[in-house]
Amino acid sequence: MNVLNCVIGFIFCFGVTKKGQGVFVSQNKTKWNESTCTLAEPDIICRDDGSCIVENGLDFLTNVDDQDNGFWIGFAKTWISYAYVGCNQLHAGSEYSVSTLGECRRTSGCQTFGIRNSTAGLRCKCANNSNVYLGTCRRKCEEADQYPCGDTSNTTLFSLYTVENVPPSNHSQDRDKNCLLFYYRGANDYFWQLCNLNTTPGLLCSDKDFSKLNQMAQSYYSSNQQWAMAIENCFVGKQFPATIQSIQNAKFTEQNAQNYWTGILKKESIMSKTDMSDISTNPPMAFAYVEQKKQTFYVRFANEGDSKRSLCSGDNDKFSKCEVELSLTD
Repeated sequence: MNVLNCVIGFIFCFGVTKKGQGVFVSQNKTKWNESTCTLAEPDIICRDDGSCIVENGLDFLTNVDDQDNGFWIGFAKTWISYAYVGCNQLHAGSEYSVSTLGECRRTSGCQTFGIRNSTAGLRCKCANNSNVYLGTCRRKCEEADQYPCGDTSNTTLFSLYTVENVPPSNHSQDRDKNCLLFYYRGANDYFWQLCNLNTTPGLLCSDKDFSKLNQMAQSYYSSNQQWAMAIENCFVGKQFPATIQSIQNAKFTEQNAQNYWTGILKKESIMSKTDMSDISTNPPMAFAYVEQKKQTFYVRFANEGDSKRSLCSGDNDKFSKCEVELSLTD
């Protein structure tokens, strides 16, 4: 009796990531910002140890050449500015577990979001349609710098932040200077400084919350050497930490030629390529790629000059079918 043996070899070229999004690998290597396809944006999960992974949809990459070099995806790591705008309870919507303040923005997909520390770690919710509360979130979290992250007694309170587009500012490339100060000069009034100083700057607070177009910043009589402690004084005075809009509305003059804390800090954050047209960022910027180690797909970051093949989203006619080789023997 004859036995038919089939040897089948595949060239795997397709995968499926989030929401059924088809992906394929480009043929040529390019720099990240010169990719000729739409870079895929798979679901990324970042852990408490700082590592980020893609959990699903990339198993097909196991059979693709160039594994050691990795494949570009549609994310970058950069520095985003956030205004601390107040506290509130957030009841509606999903709650997420995140590892950093910057991850809360990306995971929630919201420009305004709430974050609080809990026994289970950082918890995050969208706050795009929430009011702010004239109260103090007394709990502080610390990454590179301290920031408000909920309350010590009322565990239902979230600290609310919103993405802030800061005008051109000095020291924006300095990774250690992450809190924004204002000094009236008539131009180039903003600069980044350490969040914990040996001297005490003044403090700017707004008379209205960040959602009001007529919000107005003014000097507050009490401040602190630490940014995270200073801005709490605004709530003590029934005001809010100063945003860029409130400072611009105030039309300060030479009489305000001294250093003032604002309500703004910057955090290293991962953002998608599709978000880049809506959010201003601070350098430096690093570019994301996926790399397989054993059975795990890690998200790594590389410099602008590196070249890699791309993980592309959508369908590509050149790869509409995976090639199949058949070898039949008796």
